[in-house]
Amino acid sequence: FKKGHTLYGIDAVVRGVHQSLKSASTAVQCCGFQLLAKILSNQSSNTSLLSNSAGYQQFVQLFVSGLQTCNADLVIDVFPALSAFLRRDHQPSPVPYADLQNVLALVVSNLKGWPAMQCCPVSDVQVKAKSRELEGNSRPSKAQRLLEEGLEVFYHACNLAAVCKEDPLADES
Repeated sequence: FKKGHTLYGIDAVVRGVHQSLKSASTAVQCCGFQLLAKILSNQSSNTSLLSNSAGYQQFVQLFVSGLQTCNADLVIDVFPALSAFLRRDHQPSPVPYADLQNVLALVVSNLKGWPAMQCCPVSDVQVKAKSRELEGNSRPSKAQRLLEEGLEVFYHACNLAAVCKEDPLADES
């Protein structure tokens, strides 16, 4: 079942999540990206999820669509799925860096565009988060979650770049 779901079911999941973006229910959209993040995170590195470039492009387009929404709750759920997607074993060889560069530009746009990020520098957000932790308030703010998940995306993007540096098929990108 695991291999069958992996090989034949991921396209249907991606299409379903993409279709959910057309619905008015943010909860359904968030659940779709959460499911996608779990599938991508738990996928064995021995079995490839993407059998062709069309499947890869579907993922990229899904992330672009998810990141172009104006809903921070949804973007917070898109980020972990994108982080999981940035594993080397989920990427074709050579990695199409231009596609990933466009997606990462949307991540930056989301981080810069969120009003709470514009009104206070990152250091203030971190200081406020630390003071809340010390006070016992363990629930992070939406801005803090957005920042944490966004930084996680960049962490995985940097790891991917470092791993791909060793790939003989990789270009100068």
